[in-house]
Amino acid sequence: MRKIRIGLFVENIDSYNSKMIRGAQAACDELDEELIIFYGSGLNKKTQLDNSSTHNTFSYEFANKIGIDLLLLSTNNVARDMNNEEFLARFHMPIVSLNYVSDHVSSIVFDNISGAKAAVNFLITKEHRRHIGDI
Repeated sequence: MRKIRIGLFVENIDSYNSKMIRGAQAACDELDEELIIFYGSGLNKKTQLDNSSTHNTFSYEFANKIGIDLLLLSTNNVARDMNNEEFLARFHMPIVSLNYVSDHVSSIVFDNISGAKAAVNFLITKEHRRHIGDI
């Protein structure tokens, strides 16, 4: 039986995306599925995704051409200033959008405010910290 091919779009390899890649790879390893990472720059209103001469964005177009079964992407990072719904409509497979809610694709949304409150509460009550900074 063929493994499910899961695509992941990233625009850079910063700390956030590195953790996302490691987490996606760990899940794929556990489920014995295949992860394919598409690396390109963030798109904006002037970028034409379907123009293969566009600098560092043409890799995203391969998702439609190589048989990806499911696409994961952080729409707000990759699509930046583009209309997110227009961007998502370009892909012909199920999509899970990370931290962007859409009526047309599945979404996973993080609650950063509650997470920050829980972290500060933990540092104060459990670790007895009084001087807490955020960078």
